[in-house]
Amino acid sequence: MWDERSAPGEREKLDQFLEEMIGSDRTCEVTVMATTPSERQKFIKIQGQVVRGTHGKAREVIGIAEDVSDEVMTRRELENQKSLASHQARLASIGELAAGVGHEINNPLTIIRGFIEIIRGQMASPEIRLDEVSELVEKIDDSADRIEKIVSGLRSLSHDDISGSDNFAPDSILRDTVGFVDEIYRRQGVSLEMISDVPTSVRLRGHEGKLQQALMNLLSNARDATEGQDDRKIVANFSVSNSELIIKIQDNGSGIAEPIRERIFQPFFTTKEIGKGTGIGLSLVHSIVQEFRGRVECLESPFGGAEFRVSLPIEAEEPVDLDPVKSSGLLEQKFSGKVLIVDDEEGVREFLLLLLSQLGVTVEAVSNGKQALDKIFLEGEVYDAVITDLTMPEMGGLEFVHKMQEEAEGQDQFHQPKVLLATGVPNFHFEEASYPAVVGILNKPFSLQTLKENLTRLL
Repeated sequence: MWDERSAPGEREKLDQFLEEMIGSDRTCEVTVMATTPSERQKFIKIQGQVVRGTHGKAREVIGIAEDVSDEVMTRRELENQKSLASHQARLASIGELAAGVGHEINNPLTIIRGFIEIIRGQMASPEIRLDEVSELVEKIDDSADRIEKIVSGLRSLSHDDISGSDNFAPDSILRDTVGFVDEIYRRQGVSLEMISDVPTSVRLRGHEGKLQQALMNLLSNARDATEGQDDRKIVANFSVSNSELIIKIQDNGSGIAEPIRERIFQPFFTTKEIGKGTGIGLSLVHSIVQEFRGRVECLESPFGGAEFRVSLPIEAEEPVDLDPVKSSGLLEQKFSGKVLIVDDEEGVREFLLLLLSQLGVTVEAVSNGKQALDKIFLEGEVYDAVITDLTMPEMGGLEFVHKMQEEAEGQDQFHQPKVLLATGVPNFHFEEASYPAVVGILNKPFSLQTLKENLTRLL
């Protein structure tokens, strides 16, 4: 009867439940969605156990079916509310930092534009000094690095989809997040020191965006706690101990009394004044840490304030290739092959045309996916690889790849180029099985070293 009323996708769960119950002597359980005679959908929890005879042969089955629709819907509503709270907390973090981010980007931009003007003046002079120009170029590069760190810190924080789980290296996300807020906090009178001894080989199981959100919440909480102190100080300490990643955020604020520490992670509990605290931040940290199968504690800081200590189990450690010969060889490596650049940004096209040609590559460029298709199928151009932007007018990168693969299906002699997607979209994911021609993603902004590493996969 339940098999007839269960939703089509739930019947496999029922079959698995029956197989498990028949092959076991314990009570088995399954929850399925079923449709009542009045066409209402209900969630039914079924528990059953096989009763066996003297020779172990199944004699009968005893069980019970219970309507748990209210329980399931309540749990789903709580999960939705938690997801909404997480999203709102991230939006609050972005809004709080928006003005500071604009200021921190404008500073290095001013440096870059100023030094470019100086270099132009030097080039117009008959006595150009290459050593001075080289020094100015280094300062421009340093300023570009500052902007890249800010953008990198914003990538996962601004991304809506922080569901799912992945195996990732936490070192860069920890450093990027602290680097992201460092100068902003400094201008607010807060000294933020980072001590990190986390190898790049360490991996965690979870979502890096959630780890960043938890760290941002702890840093923000520590900054607020130091308000009123003459010498406001926060120390972010990252280390590895006993197969765990240890994150310690310490401040020199007024601290948190022992009785309050037991309640500090409860939803909507706050010690801040009305209008200054929602009580969501630390409860969200606690929830995220639990998703990582870790634990979070509130202790006394060695600086007199509070210390929040997060311990997360390490999923695995991967070997890191530290062969200096291989790395230095890549810097001098030349390539051969024919590459098509597809990007609507003229400056990006010019940069890649110049760079790839200097590396020995035959290179052409177009401004959108439609022009790329015309090059390949109308003009008959053959390419070893295509580097395409993701978002472009007329036809974007993924649509171009899809149409190219579709058009190539009926052509036996078609030479399928490898495709590298270049994008500034944070945490971009796509259905890899639908785009077999795509071999990787090149995140903008990218360095010369990163581009060369990707070229070894393309050519």
